[in-house]
Formats: sequence, structure tokens, C-alpha cells
Amino acid sequence: MYFSWKYVKGEPSRSSRWLCATCVVTAMKDDAKPSQNHAVVRGTIVQIICMAIFTQALAYPVGLNKPVALGLGIQWLVYLPSLALKTERFYDLTGSSTFILLATTGFARNGAGFDWHSNWRQLLATGMVVAWAARLGTYLFARVCRVGEDSRFNGVRDNAARALLFWTVQGVWTVVTPMAVLMLQAAPPVAERCWWDYAGGAAWLLGMAIEVAADAQKSAWQAVPTNWGKFIDVGMWSWSRHPNYVGEVLLWWGVWGVCYGGLRGQPWGWYTLVAPVFVSLLFVYISVPLIEEHADKKWGGLAEYQAYKRRTRALLY
Repeated sequence: MYFSWKYVKGEPSRSSRWLCATCVVTAMKDDAKPSQNHAVVRGTIVQIICMAIFTQALAYPVGLNKPVALGLGIQWLVYLPSLALKTERFYDLTGSSTFILLATTGFARNGAGFDWHSNWRQLLATGMVVAWAARLGTYLFARVCRVGEDSRFNGVRDNAARALLFWTVQGVWTVVTPMAVLMLQAAPPVAERCWWDYAGGAAWLLGMAIEVAADAQKSAWQAVPTNWGKFIDVGMWSWSRHPNYVGEVLLWWGVWGVCYGGLRGQPWGWYTLVAPVFVSLLFVYISVPLIEEHADKKWGGLAEYQAYKRRTRALLY
């Protein structure tokens, strides 16, 4: 098959969690006939159109079509020079920057006459997204600069249709994940605090700490030459095979808790669940199984890896 799931130093970027599953659909053989390749290109274009329509349909009931269009538009705009230069260096940085842009412009657009007493929740939720995206974006950008390339893009850099699919999937990720925050920013402010705020804030802090620590531990592990090509089973990676993902799922549920605290009385308050459920399903049913499959192919024949799998949970299950 033309497409194979690979990693940069053993770990995919966050936006690639859904990307990998989508791109498998567009896989084709190197020696495929031109008619087969044309069919794959047409299928890829149809997938892109369907994803754009689906995301707009998801945003329509809560009036978020403009942020969705902006998020997708940014990816498509950066896709053009990236394709021309055959580089993926700015892929993850663009995704994280889109999170920051959507969160800050949403707050600025709806935060006229800002008053900390009444709008503190909107500012807090916006800050949560900005802090997470800034940290993750710089981490992933530094990694691709250090390594020199992202092997997910091998064979894709000069393929316009498949590269566009990569960027479109990232666009969907950047607009669905922060949907609860965008809804909160557009709603009338609620000054009163509730237990949702405290629970959400605590979950975000804990999740952020777990993700940062897990990434740092893995980076330190991979920096040791004797560890190259080995699986990590120390630190946080001794109690979960994907602790960084545990942290990210938890922090996005924390963001949702803070947002729901200000939207619980709104008719569409329940709709905010789309965001954390989307992230959770992405991990549980797509990201983790694909990473596990890759790991099994690489280390499945090792008795110590099988023992590690038996004693260590994938996420929290």
C-alpha cells in the first residue's frame, strides 16, 4: 500500500489522530493504473467536501459557521505554499495557531465592554485554550525542526489531493474541539460561580500537568541514544501506555466543565458536549488503536513488551 502510518520519533502529532484513519481510505498502490489513481483523487475530493459540509452542519445550530469557515480557510491557505515548497514543517504549528486565533478572536468579538466580574469565565476558558495550544504547538514545531521532517508526509508532500486531505482534517479538528469555548463566548455572561467551574478548572490543571510531564519524559527518554528504537516504560509511561493522551482528554473535559458552568441555563447548553465527546472518541476508537497496532508490529515479538502491555493500561481502561 502507498500509505503507511509512521511516526516522528515514535509519536504522532495530536491532529493526526483522525488523520490516519481518514488517509487509510485514500491509500493506493504505487503501481496503480492511471484510472485507479484518478478514482482515488476523486474519492479524496469527495471526502474533503463531505468533511467541510459535516463541520458546517455541526456548527450551524449554534451559529458558529464563521469560525468554522475561518478555521478551514486557514488550513487551506497554508496548504498552498506548503505544497509548493513540499514541506510539512508548519503543519502542526498552523493547527495550534488556529486554536489560538479562534479563541482570541471569539473573545474579542463577543467581549465588548469586558468586565472581570461578569466575563471572568469567558476569559478563563479562552486562556485555557491559548495556553494549551501555545505549549503544544511550540513543542511539536521544535520536534519537527529537530528531526527535519514528519514521516507522515512521506509520499504526500507532492500529492495535491492527499495533502489537501491532511490539511482539511486538521481544520475539522481545530474547529470542533474548541466548540464549547466558542459557544460560551457568544452567550450572555454569567457571573455566579458553580461547582462545574471548580471541577472543570481542576480537571484542566491536572490534565495539562499530565500531558506536559508525559511529553517531557518521552522527549528525555528519546534523547538518550541507548533508548532509540525502544519502547518507554518509565515514569508516567509505567501506569499508562499513553499518559499524554490521558492528560489531553482530561483537560478538554475540564474546558467543557468551565464552559458548561456558564451555559447550563441556555437552551443549547447541552450541545457543548460535542467537543469533549469528539476528542474522547478520537482517542479511544482511532488514535490509541492505531498506535497500538504500530507498536505491536514493532515490539510485539518481545516478551518484555508483552509483559508491559499486560501490566499497563492503554489509557485508563
